[in-house]
Amino acid sequence: MKKISLKDGYAKALFIQGIQTLIVIGAFIGESLGQKQTLSLIFVLQMVMLVFILNFYFKALKSLQGTFWNISIIMTVFYIVSIVRTLLITNHPYVAGFYGLSLFLLFVNCYIISSPLYYPQVSWWEYDFRYRVDMPVTVLYKDEVIRARLTDLRRGAGCVLLFRHIPVGDIFYVVSDSLENSVKISALVKSKKEPIWGRAIVYGVKFNRGDKLDAQRLKLLSNHWRDMKKSRLKSKFSIGEESAST
Repeated sequence: MKKISLKDGYAKALFIQGIQTLIVIGAFIGESLGQKQTLSLIFVLQMVMLVFILNFYFKALKSLQGTFWNISIIMTVFYIVSIVRTLLITNHPYVAGFYGLSLFLLFVNCYIISSPLYYPQVSWWEYDFRYRVDMPVTVLYKDEVIRARLTDLRRGAGCVLLFRHIPVGDIFYVVSDSLENSVKISALVKSKKEPIWGRAIVYGVKFNRGDKLDAQRLKLLSNHWRDMKKSRLKSKFSIGEESAST
């Protein structure tokens, strides 16, 4: 990361992760000093393991790997156990406060990075397109008209699947024809993931809502997306209940 711009969610997440790492290492060393175990073999082994996990955690976040969420669960358990231990057993409330701050930063980071820009939701497991939570759309890129699917729409961002290579940083238009009045909104490509061969490229896009008209278009599209999602899930479960009853 050559330059940190806290206006960008990805850079902000990396920055917060760096602060979280320093705090938890400081809390761990502080707890060991209080217990006078800094020179023990157990402390050295635990410290090496903690640094290894935190380093792997940072790399998983940097490369947006799925293991980030697994390690987040492990770190959450570690923080909770450490808070309980330092409050009830070792009696170091200040150290518990640092562990609590690390846990808070972890939750903040998980919220930031859960955006469709970085970890878009794609229901690959749902083969029946009647119930798959996605929306057919048209992508206008330069002079091309491309059929695509919108699979995630949250917090002003979305996930677009299409069989076309578009560089990160380019802008294309997403057109939804499933509404009574067609909605056309520009989208900036922020991330790009190429899954296994034969599947569409996954683009994390940030929708433009700079003016009032764009904000209204995005709101209309988001409301339609939520209604479609609820309708398909309700239809899927209702059919499942009918099959079980017969």
